[in-house]
Amino acid sequence: MPDDPDNIVFLGHADYSYFESLFDNYNLFENNKLHLTFFYDTGNSQSEKMEYSSQMIQHIMDLLNYYVQTLEGEHGENIVNRLVLDQRISLCPNQRLDR
Repeated sequence: MPDDPDNIVFLGHADYSYFESLFDNYNLFENNKLHLTFFYDTGNSQSEKMEYSSQMIQHIMDLLNYYVQTLEGEHGENIVNRLVLDQRISLCPNQRLDR
């Protein structure tokens, strides 16, 4: 893993311990330059695109909020709001070539 990345890109999914180790290693809560980019499947129809996008947003919010609860000595700040306000998080549809 690089020592000091500017961006971590997530394709697909992993278990919580994978995310936790990355977030801990790169000090997500305090590292103001680290950006997270999550790609997600778009589905085939317009309704699937909306459903998948909504589900992905909720899963990422749940993941980040759970992570911040595990940190000791933090102020209970909402990490999702902090990442959004600092423009340090992106959710991108994964446009497959085979569609």
